[in-house]
Amino acid sequence: MIKSHFKYPLILLSISFLFSSAQAQSSPDPDSSLVDTTSISQPNAIFSSDSVETAVDTVATESSDLDTTIAYTAKSIEFFVKDKRTILNGDAQFTYQGMTLKAEKITVAWDEDLIIAEGVPDTLWSDSTHTVIDTIMTRGRPVFSEGGQDMSGERMTYHLKSKKGKISGGQTSFDEGYYWGASIKKETDDILYVGPGSFTTCDKAEPHFCFKSQRMMMKKDDKVVAKPVVLHFGEVPVAVLPYGVFPARKGRHSGIIIPTYGETGAQGRFIQRLGYYWVLNDYADVTTSMDYYEESGFLFHGSSRYNRRYLFSGTMNGSYINQHFGGTAKRRWELQWGHDQIITPNTRLRVDANIISDGSYYQDYSLNLNEQLTQKLYSNATLSHSWPGTKNSMSVNLSHEQNLQTEEVTQSLPRLSFRRGQSAIIPLPKKAPGDTTEIESEWYHSLYYSYSGELWQRRILDQNIASGDTSLVQDLRTAAKHSINFSSPQDIFKYFSLNPSLSYREDWFGEALDYSNNPAGEKVSGFYSRRTFSSGLSLSTKIYGLWSEPFRNVQGIRHTMTPTLSLNFTPDFSDPEWGYFQTVTTDSTSDRKDRYYGSLYGGTPKGKTLGLGFRLSNLFQMKTGKGEEEKKLDLFNLDFSTSYNIVADSLNFTPLSSSFRASPISGKSSVGPLSRLSFDVKTTHSFYKYGSNGLYDEYYFAPEEGKILRLTKFDISANSSFSLGTLRHTRESVLEKDTKDSQFGIASEELEADTMLAEQTALPKVDEGWFMGQVPWDLKLSLHYTSNRNNPNDFSETFWLNASIDASLTRYWQVSYNTRFDLIDHKVVSAGLTIYRDMHCWEGRITWNPLGVGQGFFLKINIKASQLKDVKVEKKQGQGTFMGF
Repeated sequence: MIKSHFKYPLILLSISFLFSSAQAQSSPDPDSSLVDTTSISQPNAIFSSDSVETAVDTVATESSDLDTTIAYTAKSIEFFVKDKRTILNGDAQFTYQGMTLKAEKITVAWDEDLIIAEGVPDTLWSDSTHTVIDTIMTRGRPVFSEGGQDMSGERMTYHLKSKKGKISGGQTSFDEGYYWGASIKKETDDILYVGPGSFTTCDKAEPHFCFKSQRMMMKKDDKVVAKPVVLHFGEVPVAVLPYGVFPARKGRHSGIIIPTYGETGAQGRFIQRLGYYWVLNDYADVTTSMDYYEESGFLFHGSSRYNRRYLFSGTMNGSYINQHFGGTAKRRWELQWGHDQIITPNTRLRVDANIISDGSYYQDYSLNLNEQLTQKLYSNATLSHSWPGTKNSMSVNLSHEQNLQTEEVTQSLPRLSFRRGQSAIIPLPKKAPGDTTEIESEWYHSLYYSYSGELWQRRILDQNIASGDTSLVQDLRTAAKHSINFSSPQDIFKYFSLNPSLSYREDWFGEALDYSNNPAGEKVSGFYSRRTFSSGLSLSTKIYGLWSEPFRNVQGIRHTMTPTLSLNFTPDFSDPEWGYFQTVTTDSTSDRKDRYYGSLYGGTPKGKTLGLGFRLSNLFQMKTGKGEEEKKLDLFNLDFSTSYNIVADSLNFTPLSSSFRASPISGKSSVGPLSRLSFDVKTTHSFYKYGSNGLYDEYYFAPEEGKILRLTKFDISANSSFSLGTLRHTRESVLEKDTKDSQFGIASEELEADTMLAEQTALPKVDEGWFMGQVPWDLKLSLHYTSNRNNPNDFSETFWLNASIDASLTRYWQVSYNTRFDLIDHKVVSAGLTIYRDMHCWEGRITWNPLGVGQGFFLKINIKASQLKDVKVEKKQGQGTFMGF
């Protein structure tokens, strides 16, 4: 490519002087001349048949105020000096101040600061046997690019000075939308006028839908305003609006929230979620909305989100209604707040608040099934701080618990705690700088302690609803505790681990119970302390068993047993010498009652314990592959535990607890159903028989009668998921298999036979919407069975089956179904069916819930594009909550 630089207009005049003999005749109109690239037909034209790239550095003149660099290229360039015209032919490109124009032909009128771009007729044409009319094809249609925005059309004009332009038969795209117009005018860098034209978010050559309008104004990264607006499905008009405003902004932006409309039997006609979304700044936004119900009035909603990275984030939601129902008025509200703030690198604040005005608020207003079944609401605010380089941490907690059934409110104001993590009593001495000598650890370096302290004030606010008294009853309690633990894990005889431990705890109370005058106890204020302690000793080891190469591709299976023996001692703190219990005589019978019964830290331990505990943990693992493909997998766990109280006068054995767990195996190496199955079994067995008054001291163990232990509780749960794969095999899959088989030496005759078979059994052609290969079907199943057999005369059990399936029947049809089945009563408890249809630029969804609080159906058809998400059709019908479906 030849590149030359010209100074406009002086250089151009010099060139014209050199070719003065060619200027005797007048120049033809550049707009009407078609240049033959093989010869010069204009006598006043300066022509080059070579591909030329030219850059013109213009200066301000009387005829032009342009003062910048202009670059243009083409296969051939004609200069008409007298008429101050330049014609670019063949893959022409013109660049000016960030604007680029491409076309087969570009004409530049330098005296008018105007450029004209257009395509040229091609030798190809479209026969009417395949189209409506015979058409001549055009090549090199103009394409205008500026600021990342492209526009194309049949013919373009652009004024270099004013930067205004016009496109005939133009098209462009903004965000997710596509625009066509008989005429597109560029008023400014950000504003385009289109008319008449159309707009759609469908990317098909013949869109499924579009909005047509006589006049449209497009403001870049803001909105599109059109009037009037006619919605077309294909070429069929279906709806008319006097005007329309379509958002074209990117990212978050403020705007009106379009409401939904409907009608219920209880509340009559309603409007839901009419509101406004307000972007405060880059870190926060606010949403306000309103519901109106014909029978009960207005329900107001408000929410806010904020997020400042590495500093804080949170959400706040609330609703309020001044309910008028049945001739009465009642104010009802809800508030939810979540906040997380990093005050300093070592100080953090977390808030999670949930408060409502009354216990039935969710039942009346919420459409969420989980909220409708909520019995208690919990709120917490925690300020935590840790000291770097130490194991010390502190937290302050405020909590609020609301019982929605009894209206009881429990508050912790505050709960202050301090913790010192496990630390060595005698740490290893520090090495001097540069000292490489290894310091040997002695047994006393394994002496550890930990400490925790807490101050707790709790308040209970209650309303005596049963008696009709709605006045608040307040119960305020204050307590503190200190807890310190000592341990010293030691390795003995190489294979055993010995760990002695000692725990001491001291509780402080502001009140205690006195049974002197009232057998039920009376609260006495003062300072009271309770000191308890316990000690323990545990001994454990590990025993390994290995099964080498039991199966193909399995290196081995390892069984790890971890038996643990423990001895724990706790004194009998009900003994009078401790002073924590008071002897009460009633009707010649004496009983010892706990003075701290119902305290913040619970009752006082009663009964001497010298327990010998036993626990056996089993872990089964498998190793597969070799080298880089080697993998170690956990198959399942099997654990047993029980204890024996040596000093108890009866019922020395505690129940035997057993658990079995098998989880899905990750990775390519999986064994049978374990790759998809999660299995948990928990059982509890008693060593004793059950009498009319409960357990009594008679062993159930009777091997001669086939009795070993008595099952008192059984719990089993199983979860599995399956992805049903290929329903049919395509010819390509057979050929792929053939290629792999040929690499392993299978005879070519066999491959040829398989290929012929694939051709003979080729699948018939069907609509492109149907999957011919893999059809994704995801099935999830879970079973949960539990039974309580502690009292054989009062046996209880539950057995649930939960199932869900998601299937893509075709490329565009998806079905999902979920259900919960009671296998004891043989009935379906809940079920839901959703059918989804992908309609390219539209989507439809119908949901049917035949059972439960939200039974009924919901139909929604809407445009996919986010900027038109409010163009939708909705239909709801069925039973629901007090204020909706």
